[in-house]
Amino acid sequence: MSVSNALNRSGWSKRARRACCLIVVCLCTVAGLTIVADPSGAPATANAAFSGRILFGHNGDLWSVSNTGLAQVTKGGRYWGQGDWNSEGSELVLVGWGSSTSDIFRLPEDVSFEEASFIEPLACVYRGQRLARLKPGQTVLVIGSGMSGLLHVQLAAALGAGLIVAVDVLEYKLEAAIRLGANLAVNAAEDIPGRLRKINDGRLADLVIICAGAASAVAQALACLERGGTVLFFAATKDPVRIETPVNDLFWKNEITLMSTYAGNRADHVTALELIEAGRVRVADMITHHFGLANIQEGFRLVSESKESIKVIIEPHR
Repeated sequence: MSVSNALNRSGWSKRARRACCLIVVCLCTVAGLTIVADPSGAPATANAAFSGRILFGHNGDLWSVSNTGLAQVTKGGRYWGQGDWNSEGSELVLVGWGSSTSDIFRLPEDVSFEEASFIEPLACVYRGQRLARLKPGQTVLVIGSGMSGLLHVQLAAALGAGLIVAVDVLEYKLEAAIRLGANLAVNAAEDIPGRLRKINDGRLADLVIICAGAASAVAQALACLERGGTVLFFAATKDPVRIETPVNDLFWKNEITLMSTYAGNRADHVTALELIEAGRVRVADMITHHFGLANIQEGFRLVSESKESIKVIIEPHR
């Protein structure tokens, strides 16, 4: 497709064209979608990451374009980037100079478009474990084995964790956790502290990572934490949650650390790409479904239900 034809198809105004310098075409491109629940009760939105081939500006090299803003789903099944992105559709993404270009990364030839869609979520996961100061040999408990939780499982293994335990309510995700590197996968209804102590010489977890929005996950995390350990809040709760544990028990008696992290910086993204390229985090093994634009609503349904899917890929030109 020529640049002029792409611009004509895009429907962008002349002013928008002049303000932008790069067009990323989702031809043979992959966009990974993750549903984000809106606590205000507004319709669900999706965090989107795009991988594509630039039509002009950098000689058609391969790039990953990460949008850390939101993409809103319309009734017609179309989606677009908000925030820094100037895009009106799902087959083409128009990127302007400015802060958005700092999220563009050259892809090595041996990293596929599909694998590149994991750069942004893995960067967030890496930031979390970096700031939590995970050390080799430590025991890690991951509560919630969706896409983020499974990335935490894989990264903890790559960084040398001694014992990794995954928790979820669904057998499908517990089986995935074992395939992706967890030493033990336990249903959330079980006695998690008891299981930990049994296989860990009487000790609990040094690091507990909460990747589930259920209120019970917070209490479970605190019950599973070893003295001097860290709880990383990696997922927002679905409803307002209060921690009822006495302050003296949390800090003076047990010396625990409560922390949260969110988006990774550019250095975290670079590290994530290196981990993917080296095969230390096997992101391709986490892809469970592929859809074209005609069936994008089915993709959103699978992710929102979060029962038998991990990573849903949308291929606009499929």
